[in-house]
Amino acid sequence: MNDSPGSPAATFSAPHVPRWRATLAGVLLLAGWGLLPARLIQLQGSQHAQLHSRVSRQSVHEEVLPARPGDILDRSGQALAMTIECESLYAVPSGMQDPLQFAWQVSSVLNLNTDELYDRLVRHRDKQFLWVRRRLDDRQVEQLRQLKLPPGTWGLRTEFQRRYLHDGYAAHVIGLRDIDNRGQGGLEEALESDLRGEDGIRVLARDARGVLMEVDEALSRPPQPGRTVVSSIDLPLQI
Repeated sequence: MNDSPGSPAATFSAPHVPRWRATLAGVLLLAGWGLLPARLIQLQGSQHAQLHSRVSRQSVHEEVLPARPGDILDRSGQALAMTIECESLYAVPSGMQDPLQFAWQVSSVLNLNTDELYDRLVRHRDKQFLWVRRRLDDRQVEQLRQLKLPPGTWGLRTEFQRRYLHDGYAAHVIGLRDIDNRGQGGLEEALESDLRGEDGIRVLARDARGVLMEVDEALSRPPQPGRTVVSSIDLPLQI
Protein backbone atom coordinates (compact mmCIF):
# COMPACT_ATOMS: atom_id res chain seq x y z
CA MET A 1 0.00 0.00 0.00
CA ASN A 2 1.47 3.36 -1.09
CA ASP A 3 1.61 6.25 1.32
CA SER A 4 -0.52 9.20 0.30
CA PRO A 5 1.25 12.55 -0.32
CA GLY A 6 1.81 14.47 2.79
CA SER A 7 1.40 11.53 5.16
CA PRO A 8 4.32 10.79 7.47
CA ALA A 9 6.78 8.14 6.13
CA ALA A 10 6.46 4.67 7.67
CA THR A 11 9.52 3.51 9.63
CA PHE A 12 10.66 -0.08 10.39
CA SER A 13 13.19 -1.14 13.01
CA ALA A 14 14.87 -4.56 13.63
CA PRO A 15 13.70 -6.42 16.72
CA HIS A 16 15.83 -5.65 19.72
CA VAL A 17 18.23 -8.48 20.76
CA PRO A 18 19.38 -8.37 24.36
CA ARG A 19 23.10 -7.80 24.68
CA TRP A 20 23.60 -10.89 26.87
CA ARG A 21 22.21 -13.19 24.14
CA ALA A 22 24.56 -11.82 21.55
CA THR A 23 27.46 -12.19 23.93
CA LEU A 24 26.50 -15.80 24.74
CA ALA A 25 26.22 -16.70 21.04
CA GLY A 26 29.66 -15.26 20.40
CA VAL A 27 31.18 -17.16 23.30
CA LEU A 28 29.64 -20.47 22.13
CA LEU A 29 30.84 -19.89 18.58
CA LEU A 30 34.39 -19.20 19.74
CA ALA A 31 34.30 -22.24 22.02
CA GLY A 32 33.22 -24.46 19.14
CA TRP A 33 36.07 -23.27 16.95
CA GLY A 34 38.43 -23.76 19.86
CA LEU A 35 37.35 -27.38 20.45
CA LEU A 36 37.84 -28.36 16.81
CA PRO A 37 41.65 -28.02 16.70
CA ALA A 38 41.85 -29.54 20.19
CA ARG A 39 40.02 -32.62 18.95
CA LEU A 40 42.32 -32.88 15.95
CA ILE A 41 45.35 -32.67 18.21
CA GLN A 42 43.87 -35.40 20.42
CA LEU A 43 43.30 -37.71 17.46
CA GLN A 44 46.76 -37.13 16.05
CA GLY A 45 48.48 -37.18 19.41
CA SER A 46 47.05 -39.13 22.31
CA GLN A 47 44.98 -41.52 20.17
CA HIS A 48 47.56 -42.02 17.44
CA ALA A 49 49.11 -45.06 19.12
CA GLN A 50 45.68 -46.59 19.76
CA LEU A 51 44.56 -46.15 16.16
CA HIS A 52 47.89 -47.44 14.85
CA SER A 53 47.59 -50.50 17.08
CA ARG A 54 44.07 -51.19 15.81
CA VAL A 55 45.21 -51.02 12.19
CA SER A 56 48.18 -53.24 12.96
CA ARG A 57 45.96 -55.90 14.54
CA GLN A 58 43.85 -55.96 11.39
CA SER A 59 46.76 -56.41 8.95
CA VAL A 60 49.73 -57.97 10.79
CA HIS A 61 49.64 -61.63 11.79
CA GLU A 62 51.96 -64.20 13.30
CA GLU A 63 52.29 -67.60 11.70
CA VAL A 64 53.84 -70.47 13.64
CA LEU A 65 56.62 -72.30 11.80
CA PRO A 66 56.72 -75.83 13.24
CA ALA A 67 60.09 -77.33 14.12
CA ARG A 68 61.20 -80.58 12.51
CA PRO A 69 61.26 -83.36 15.13
CA GLY A 70 64.57 -85.13 15.51
CA ASP A 71 65.04 -88.71 14.30
CA ILE A 72 65.32 -91.79 16.49
CA LEU A 73 68.13 -94.17 15.58
CA ASP A 74 69.17 -97.56 16.81
CA ARG A 75 72.58 -98.00 18.44
CA SER A 76 74.27 -98.56 15.06
CA GLY A 77 72.75 -95.44 13.48
CA GLN A 78 69.89 -97.00 11.50
CA ALA A 79 66.70 -94.93 11.48
CA LEU A 80 63.78 -96.24 13.50
CA ALA A 81 61.65 -93.08 13.27
CA MET A 82 62.19 -90.20 10.85
CA THR A 83 60.29 -87.11 9.70
CA ILE A 84 59.19 -86.11 6.19
CA GLU A 85 57.68 -82.87 4.91
CA CYS A 86 54.13 -82.64 3.60
CA GLU A 87 51.62 -79.95 2.74
CA SER A 88 48.41 -79.13 4.63
CA LEU A 89 45.51 -77.07 3.28
CA TYR A 90 43.99 -74.14 5.14
CA ALA A 91 41.23 -71.71 4.20
CA VAL A 92 40.77 -67.97 4.81
CA PRO A 93 37.00 -67.68 5.38
CA SER A 94 37.13 -63.91 5.93
CA GLY A 95 38.47 -63.43 2.40
CA MET A 96 35.80 -65.50 0.61
CA GLN A 97 32.98 -64.07 -1.45
CA ASP A 98 31.58 -67.46 -2.45
CA PRO A 99 32.28 -70.09 0.25
CA LEU A 100 29.89 -72.57 -1.38
CA GLN A 101 31.87 -72.58 -4.62
CA PHE A 102 35.10 -72.99 -2.65
CA ALA A 103 33.65 -75.89 -0.65
CA TRP A 104 32.38 -77.60 -3.79
CA GLN A 105 35.71 -77.35 -5.63
CA VAL A 106 37.89 -78.43 -2.72
CA SER A 107 35.57 -81.28 -1.68
CA SER A 108 35.73 -82.75 -5.18
CA VAL A 109 39.52 -83.09 -4.86
CA LEU A 110 39.82 -84.15 -1.23
CA ASN A 111 36.68 -86.32 -1.11
CA LEU A 112 35.11 -84.21 1.65
CA ASN A 113 31.45 -83.58 2.42
CA THR A 114 30.62 -80.30 0.63
CA ASP A 115 27.81 -79.32 3.00
CA GLU A 116 29.93 -79.90 6.10
CA LEU A 117 32.85 -77.89 4.73
CA TYR A 118 30.52 -75.07 3.68
CA ASP A 119 28.95 -74.97 7.16
CA ARG A 120 32.41 -74.73 8.76
CA LEU A 121 33.40 -71.87 6.47
CA VAL A 122 30.21 -69.95 7.25
CA ARG A 123 30.47 -70.55 11.01
CA HIS A 124 34.03 -69.21 10.98
CA ARG A 125 33.50 -66.50 8.37
CA ASP A 126 35.39 -63.92 10.46
CA LYS A 127 38.57 -66.03 10.72
CA GLN A 128 41.68 -65.71 8.59
CA PHE A 129 42.85 -69.27 9.20
CA LEU A 130 40.96 -72.56 9.24
CA TRP A 131 42.40 -76.03 8.65
CA VAL A 132 40.64 -77.90 5.83
CA ARG A 133 42.76 -81.07 5.46
CA ARG A 134 46.18 -81.84 6.88
CA ARG A 135 48.89 -84.17 5.59
CA LEU A 136 48.08 -84.12 1.87
CA ASP A 137 49.83 -86.33 -0.65
CA ASP A 138 51.56 -84.94 -3.75
CA ARG A 139 48.67 -85.78 -6.06
CA GLN A 140 46.16 -83.87 -3.93
CA VAL A 141 48.45 -80.85 -3.75
CA GLU A 142 48.81 -80.75 -7.53
CA GLN A 143 45.05 -81.08 -8.07
CA LEU A 144 44.37 -78.22 -5.66
CA ARG A 145 46.79 -75.97 -7.52
CA GLN A 146 45.05 -76.80 -10.79
CA LEU A 147 41.74 -75.55 -9.37
CA LYS A 148 43.13 -71.96 -9.46
CA LEU A 149 41.11 -70.96 -6.40
CA PRO A 150 40.80 -67.19 -5.76
CA PRO A 151 43.94 -65.77 -4.13
CA GLY A 152 43.56 -64.84 -0.49
CA THR A 153 41.04 -67.64 0.20
CA TRP A 154 43.40 -70.57 0.78
CA GLY A 155 46.97 -71.63 1.25
CA LEU A 156 49.31 -74.56 1.81
CA ARG A 157 51.42 -74.84 4.93
CA THR A 158 54.40 -77.15 5.22
CA GLU A 159 54.12 -79.57 8.14
CA PHE A 160 56.04 -82.62 9.29
CA GLN A 161 54.83 -86.19 9.37
CA ARG A 162 56.43 -89.02 11.34
CA ARG A 163 57.41 -92.21 9.53
CA TYR A 164 58.26 -95.40 11.41
CA LEU A 165 60.53 -97.77 9.54
CA HIS A 166 60.98 -101.54 9.67
CA ASP A 167 57.21 -102.17 9.86
CA GLY A 168 56.89 -100.35 13.16
CA TYR A 169 59.40 -102.59 14.89
CA ALA A 170 59.56 -101.92 18.67
CA ALA A 171 56.58 -99.57 18.36
CA HIS A 172 55.72 -100.07 22.03
CA VAL A 173 59.20 -98.83 22.94
CA ILE A 174 59.45 -96.01 20.39
CA GLY A 175 55.91 -94.64 20.85
CA LEU A 176 54.36 -92.28 18.29
CA ARG A 177 53.69 -88.62 17.51
CA ASP A 178 50.18 -87.21 17.00
CA ILE A 179 49.04 -84.93 14.18
CA ASP A 180 50.47 -81.91 16.02
CA ASN A 181 53.81 -83.72 16.45
CA ARG A 182 53.47 -84.25 20.20
CA GLY A 183 55.10 -87.38 21.55
CA GLN A 184 52.70 -90.05 22.78
CA GLY A 185 54.24 -92.89 24.79
CA GLY A 186 57.62 -94.57 24.61
CA LEU A 187 60.78 -92.69 23.62
CA GLU A 188 58.72 -90.13 21.69
CA GLU A 189 57.13 -88.86 24.90
CA ALA A 190 60.02 -89.49 27.29
CA LEU A 191 62.45 -87.54 25.08
CA GLU A 192 59.95 -84.92 23.90
CA SER A 193 62.07 -81.97 25.06
CA ASP A 194 64.99 -83.17 22.92
CA LEU A 195 63.07 -84.45 19.90
CA ARG A 196 60.51 -81.69 19.44
CA GLY A 197 62.76 -78.69 18.80
CA GLU A 198 61.55 -75.08 19.02
CA ASP A 199 58.86 -73.62 16.75
CA GLY A 200 59.60 -70.41 14.86
CA ILE A 201 57.41 -67.41 14.05
CA ARG A 202 56.84 -65.62 10.76
CA VAL A 203 55.37 -62.11 11.05
CA LEU A 204 53.50 -61.12 7.91
CA ALA A 205 51.16 -58.42 6.66
CA ARG A 206 47.98 -59.12 4.70
CA ASP A 207 45.57 -56.79 2.96
CA ALA A 208 41.82 -56.66 3.66
CA ARG A 209 41.25 -59.73 1.46
CA GLY A 210 43.88 -61.75 3.32
CA VAL A 211 46.42 -61.66 0.47
CA LEU A 212 50.02 -61.75 1.68
CA MET A 213 51.80 -58.44 1.11
CA GLU A 214 55.13 -58.73 2.93
CA VAL A 215 57.04 -60.59 5.61
CA ASP A 216 58.79 -58.77 8.45
CA GLU A 217 62.10 -60.61 8.61
CA ALA A 218 63.31 -58.56 11.58
CA LEU A 219 60.47 -59.80 13.82
CA SER A 220 60.38 -63.34 12.42
CA ARG A 221 62.25 -66.23 14.01
CA PRO A 222 63.25 -69.45 12.21
CA PRO A 223 62.40 -72.82 13.79
CA GLN A 224 65.07 -74.86 15.53
CA PRO A 225 64.92 -78.58 14.61
CA GLY A 226 64.86 -81.25 17.28
CA ARG A 227 67.86 -83.38 18.17
CA THR A 228 68.56 -86.81 16.75
CA VAL A 229 68.48 -89.45 19.48
CA VAL A 230 70.47 -92.69 19.42
CA SER A 231 68.66 -95.41 21.36
CA SER A 232 70.03 -98.61 22.89
CA ILE A 233 68.00 -100.76 20.47
CA ASP A 234 70.18 -102.98 18.30
CA LEU A 235 68.12 -103.46 15.15
CA PRO A 236 70.11 -106.20 13.36
CA LEU A 237 70.11 -108.38 16.46
CA GLN A 238 66.54 -107.85 17.57
CA ILE A 239 64.60 -108.16 14.31
